Amino acid sequence: MSTAKTTLMQRIMTVSQTETDLQKLAYAAKGLESLVGDSDAEYAGYYGVSWNEDTDEYERTGSATAAMTLPIQSRMRRCLLDDEGNVVGYLHPLNSNYFDNGAPATLDGSAGQVMVEIPKFYWRTSYVAPIHTWEISEHPRSGFHVYPDFIKDGKEVEYRYVSAYEAYRNSSGVLSSVSGVYPTTNRRRDQFRTDAESRGQGWGQLTWSQWSCINLLMLIEYGDFDFKRDDRLTNGRTNLSGGSNVAGEHIARTGLSNELGNLSGGVSVGGEEGWSTDFSTYRGIENHFGHIWKILDGLTVDATADDLETPISLWWTNNSAYFRDDSSDGMQKLADMPNIGKNSGYVDKLLPNTIGFFIPASANGSSSTYTRAYLNQSPDNGNGWRLPSVGGHSSNGANASPCALAVYAAHSNASSSRGGRLGF
Repeated sequence: MSTAKTTLMQRIMTVSQTETDLQKLAYAAKGLESLVGDSDAEYAGYYGVSWNEDTDEYERTGSATAAMTLPIQSRMRRCLLDDEGNVVGYLHPLNSNYFDNGAPATLDGSAGQVMVEIPKFYWRTSYVAPIHTWEISEHPRSGFHVYPDFIKDGKEVEYRYVSAYEAYRNSSGVLSSVSGVYPTTNRRRDQFRTDAESRGQGWGQLTWSQWSCINLLMLIEYGDFDFKRDDRLTNGRTNLSGGSNVAGEHIARTGLSNELGNLSGGVSVGGEEGWSTDFSTYRGIENHFGHIWKILDGLTVDATADDLETPISLWWTNNSAYFRDDSSDGMQKLADMPNIGKNSGYVDKLLPNTIGFFIPASANGSSSTYTRAYLNQSPDNGNGWRLPSVGGHSSNGANASPCALAVYAAHSNASSSRGGRLGF
């Protein structure tokens, strides 16, 4: 505790018994007023991480209390969302098979889609070579701005929602987030987009800004990029071998994490037809990485240059009217990723950016250093508009991680190892 706070608390505790209650209150108010200039007060309410990308060292910034209590991350929670985007009810924080009042929950989609609510927050980011700093706050403050994910279709929103489970295309052709089904694969991005938008206005696929938002919150919560430690998210479903990407083998049913509720960690409950069913979950988001690649929307990857020396250009939007597959019309230039057309590897440096969080700058790291995230780019696949997908799949091993990014496939590609995620 700071000197000013210690002095104030001692004075309040030892105040004379002859003083009136009004005098005590006046004294306390005066003391609290004096704390405005105290060094601890300067940091109250925001928290973050600095990362030296040369030495791979980290330092927490801002309020130590906020870094311990995680006021933003701790408000992430599973809920049921109806097709109009209204919360039907919140699920029990320790077991999603129940509502928060203890009543049994219906997780098959008939009562609403199972989603994770993420509250709006503000952020500040800076880069003074070689140090990146990312900081977040629940409330507006000088130098901080609304995180871009919360500007949706041109309007500021209080919450964003991402599906608790990997996406399932139901019998009506509508993308869903429900428990107990095999997630859908083998569809193009534009098909998944149509499936998601068929649920109603405001619905869509997981976007680049949502994915970045989740990873930013994860980094600040854990304090470094070592997300897959056993006491954090574990390896999840990433180490299978043999078999294929079909239901009952590499593809497992959704909902294995239900008994963890809003908690984070790994889950293993035996096997299905002899196959491991290890899952990972981050604050209610099941298989944020691993199991199947998740396709991103709101990001186009321009690799149309005739030579591999030209950087790949990333174009971004959070306005669903301008989601594109083979064009950047209506989108904003996010970054050029240097040398990405020539090599894959583990990302060791990031490009500074005020729109989003994770943009690779070079890939000279390893699975146990720097970001630990694999950038998958094969020049043998030719040029053109590429498909961004994230997280890795069930047999990627160390290459699968929360920040893993693949931009090697053509935008029209459909694969048994690649699926989607629902967002609102």
